[in-house]
Amino acid sequence: MRLRRSMLAGILCGLSTPLAATENVVGLTCNADGYDVLITNDSLFPLDAGTVIIWNVDFVRHSGELTLEDVLELGDRIFVSGAVGSDYLSSPQPCTAEFVE
Repeated sequence: MRLRRSMLAGILCGLSTPLAATENVVGLTCNADGYDVLITNDSLFPLDAGTVIIWNVDFVRHSGELTLEDVLELGDRIFVSGAVGSDYLSSPQPCTAEFVE
């Protein structure tokens, strides 16, 4: 199974600085800090284009989903800018992310 990096508006890939609060579910690592969410593919395989990733930040009750437009290779990251809306996180908070097959 292969997935692709999302090219959605507000998403940047390949960031070099991981955020502090992390939770790994089904091979995806999720970090939430400031207004943003960073999701990293730490699974054992790339994720195909068309794969849906669902993320959730319990602390501020925000969640969302995105559909990969490109393959998300091992170690690749998706930066979801403004993911928590106007709820600024002054310290990193745990979040979860999983893909739907």
